[in-house]
Amino acid sequence: MTPTEKRISDAIKACGLSNTELAKRVNVERTSIGKWIQTGRLSVENLANLCSVLNIDPKYFMYEDENTALYSNVFKNELEDIISTQLLLLEKLEKLKDG
Repeated sequence: MTPTEKRISDAIKACGLSNTELAKRVNVERTSIGKWIQTGRLSVENLANLCSVLNIDPKYFMYEDENTALYSNVFKNELEDIISTQLLLLEKLEKLKDG
């Protein structure tokens, strides 16, 4: 497991929610949460949803430690753009759902 995958797994374990409750909030199957804990691997869309539910900045998962970036700036910027777009879409969907 890479440091990024470990951070994802650790964040899920530490959130204080059951796998069932977290799955409901992220809108995935409960078994997906178990797989994420085991592997730390998930899609960008699911990562964006997870970050939103856990109120974690997606950048937290991109760093091996406080000073060392795991990904190049190009990849990091692309991932941040994708996550930002996903979060905006989720916000719009929530507004539509709420009326």
